[in-house]
Amino acid sequence: RAEQLRLAASLVLAGHLTSPAGNNAAERYLALIAADEQDRDALKGIGRILAALSLKASNAIAEDDPRSAIEPMAQANMIAERAKMKAAPAFAAFVAPIHDAVEKRRARSRDPFDPSIGAMTPLVPALERIDPEQARALKADIERPDELLRTGGKFRDPGGFTMAVMTRSSAAGARIDHPFAVAGTDVTRGGYARFASASGRRASPCRESQGLLARLARGVDWRAPGFTQTDQHPVVCVSWEDADAYAQWLGKRVGAHYRLPTSQEWLLAAQAAGKDTSCRNANIDHGRTCDDGFPHTSPVGRFAATPQGLYDVSGNVSVWVDGCARGAGGSGCAARTFRGLSWNDDGDESNLARSDTAAGNLGYANVGFRLVRELPSPKE
Repeated sequence: RAEQLRLAASLVLAGHLTSPAGNNAAERYLALIAADEQDRDALKGIGRILAALSLKASNAIAEDDPRSAIEPMAQANMIAERAKMKAAPAFAAFVAPIHDAVEKRRARSRDPFDPSIGAMTPLVPALERIDPEQARALKADIERPDELLRTGGKFRDPGGFTMAVMTRSSAAGARIDHPFAVAGTDVTRGGYARFASASGRRASPCRESQGLLARLARGVDWRAPGFTQTDQHPVVCVSWEDADAYAQWLGKRVGAHYRLPTSQEWLLAAQAAGKDTSCRNANIDHGRTCDDGFPHTSPVGRFAATPQGLYDVSGNVSVWVDGCARGAGGSGCAARTFRGLSWNDDGDESNLARSDTAAGNLGYANVGFRLVRELPSPKE
């Protein structure tokens, strides 16, 4: 026995933990345990081997090489089963660093559409044998993108938005053959301020509304639109060009593809708001009918959301949509389209029908914007 323990210890020091076959530390310790299941020295030796295999596996996971973690995890699991140590503290100590490495890797993929999380797929079967609950969580992370693309749902975006996934659909006169995600709220004044500060973008001149006779107000821009706003209000007095520049800036910053919604995408997102523009559901000009508490814009998210979790798609601000306005052409594309009711509109017009055009290089005190994010197509 003493000689077997000495040989096993020397094999551990030499790094021959599980190979070569017939002359490795694990086999010698297991032979001793087969003769005496309570052999404390042999059990401690197995504990040291498990610790070394755990370090190898957890380092591989941390280095984004999950395939190299599979073999040491499988070897350790087999050794622990033969030594009848699956319930022992040494096995829990083996699992803990691997668990931590997987959790750190999962936390790095806060975005469910981060394609790199799929590289963890080969690890799942090995993880199921040592940490079934964590394996289920990792598998759910891997499968979540396709689930969102097939059935819809919400997720927290690295750009800071809660996004609602819109699947292929045909509704409200809109036919969409691709999934996309739409931000739950309009871009806020605070969010736009961060962009303006980081990019150095100059404020666009602003009109009091999009009407042809509306005056270009001197000294009015997104920072001071002529009425009081906080950073939680939707930004206004930003041009279509400003909104497009914001989308490109945010995309480069967080590694996702943002843009303004197309008219069809906006229709699909807005149709769930229905026709109710009462004081409870929409910040519009209700006249003497009721007082919604906001003569101009309201903070985002103060009114009822659609079933998908979208706020203010009816009321608060009209929003810029992507593309040139019909009939506009040329490289400048001066005419742009905005959609939806704003605080400056009354309820006589349908939110879905509300569509107009305006100069794309000017801001308007009743027009803001909301982003969509392009998503991959679901797997067939």
